[in-house]
Amino acid sequence: MTIRLCRVMCRAISLLIAITCYSNINSVKADDLQELKQKWRNRQYNEILQPLINYWMNTKPSDNFEVDYMIVTTLFYLPDYKEDGCDFLKTMVGLYESSRSRIFDGRTQDLCKLRKRNCGNGCGDTAGVSYDKADGDKTRKDILQSIRSRRESSGTGHRKNDIRGFRAERVSRNLIRVTVDYTYTGDMGKSNRGNTHFIYMGARLLTKDGRETGGYNPTPIWEGDNTVTLESYIDASERAPIGGIMVFMYQVINHVGKESFYSIKFRYNEK
Repeated sequence: MTIRLCRVMCRAISLLIAITCYSNINSVKADDLQELKQKWRNRQYNEILQPLINYWMNTKPSDNFEVDYMIVTTLFYLPDYKEDGCDFLKTMVGLYESSRSRIFDGRTQDLCKLRKRNCGNGCGDTAGVSYDKADGDKTRKDILQSIRSRRESSGTGHRKNDIRGFRAERVSRNLIRVTVDYTYTGDMGKSNRGNTHFIYMGARLLTKDGRETGGYNPTPIWEGDNTVTLESYIDASERAPIGGIMVFMYQVINHVGKESFYSIKFRYNEK
């Protein structure tokens, strides 16, 4: 009787440990997902691509539309992976378009519109096409493994954009010249193709209360580790003292500047 009771208790304890471990693992994954979603909302696309791929590989991919959606939109924001994004999205359409699980941030996402906007065609070539979950998972896994291998071989997955070594001097009453060292990994695309430049840096002046003021000269930058000198202009009508300078990288497409993809603020004190 005692031996049987011990066996029952041991089994119960083992089951309790297993349930606790499983709960802890799921809790960590849930926390990780919330952190990734926040970074996605903050447009930290290059930073989260690898963690998103790792998360996808370690979960049941067909059960998580949110992870698929963050991956494919991240790929579209990183020009070197746009073609991968189109292949990935085509599989998503076959898996999700006819279902009700296309929810991200409380909204139903239109995958056909997303495909038309980024890949040049909607869902005409996928009408009536649906993927078996296993086939769809394998196709997306192959795409993500290819991306991960390319990033690792090029070093993009390890290096990060960076701005450092801040130096600034007031050249005249209305001009401040800023020099910084920087690293641009090429994650937002090549700096230039032919005679067209795509990646720039600027320096915005900040008043002591954090308000942006004045203007700046767009300055082209290049892949790798380099040094650049930037120029910022103070409005003639500005009376507030300058307390900081925000230096940022941004991408230009069709001669229109997009939001910066990397920025950092430095303190600036007049001597």
